[in-house]
Amino acid sequence: MPENKKELFELYSGAVKLEFSPSSHRYKVSDDGSKPAHCPSVTTILNVLNKPALAEWAKNCACNYIEDNVRLLLAGNSFSVDALFKIIAAGRTAHDRVREEAAEIGVSTHDFLRDYWRGYSSGVCPKMPEDERTVKCINAALNWFSDHKIEPYAVEEPQYSRLHKICGRPDLIALVDGELAVVDYKSTKFLYPEVALQMCLYAKMHEEMHGQFPAVRWGLRLDKETGEFEDKRYKPETFDLDWDSFKCCLTLYERFKHLRRKEKKDFLEGL
Repeated sequence: MPENKKELFELYSGAVKLEFSPSSHRYKVSDDGSKPAHCPSVTTILNVLNKPALAEWAKNCACNYIEDNVRLLLAGNSFSVDALFKIIAAGRTAHDRVREEAAEIGVSTHDFLRDYWRGYSSGVCPKMPEDERTVKCINAALNWFSDHKIEPYAVEEPQYSRLHKICGRPDLIALVDGELAVVDYKSTKFLYPEVALQMCLYAKMHEEMHGQFPAVRWGLRLDKETGEFEDKRYKPETFDLDWDSFKCCLTLYERFKHLRRKEKKDFLEGL
């Protein structure tokens, strides 16, 4: 699909029209004929959380890049101050390059697993990608699938909560060993705590749209270096606590949005 082509969906028997822009990763929603308006996604809401591990990761990306390239520079015969400063300048954005590469692996993995489940009933399996690390992620997921009895219900289905005015698209909602569950794939180094909160709203939106409540949540980490998986089953007993935590994030998001608008308005009025 072209990067600038919008994806359009009709939910709630056509009463809700959902528009997704792949280039900006933003949603617009029209409910009962209303003017299309921007709608936050689940992950956008959770961006209000402080994530110190990301700052540490970005620092390490910069340091590793600079160290590796300075060693190469010193080992060669072309050392110069200008070359050194170029390495330092490139080190400032090293984390962006690593993140983009990781994102490509994640997207390719998700695309394969989406097509895998969509062709599951007919026995059609998508072609395995060529990238070695993507293949490792995929094989990790397939190994996890083989360890469980899974009956897919919804595969990357666009969701919208008319109650909470939030959009999302869970990786998989399925019967897992006889329990209706949300399954979320991650190709990160860790299963971060916010995964539990993220899947709460997926479960709530699925219930709102289909009348079925996936009380169980599975976080599934796919290691692109080892090809192994790490899974975590979030019990139904912890759902309410995690849901309350997500609502706290939503309150912060709405408050920050209001404050930013006010600051912008005050600034414009002061010109």
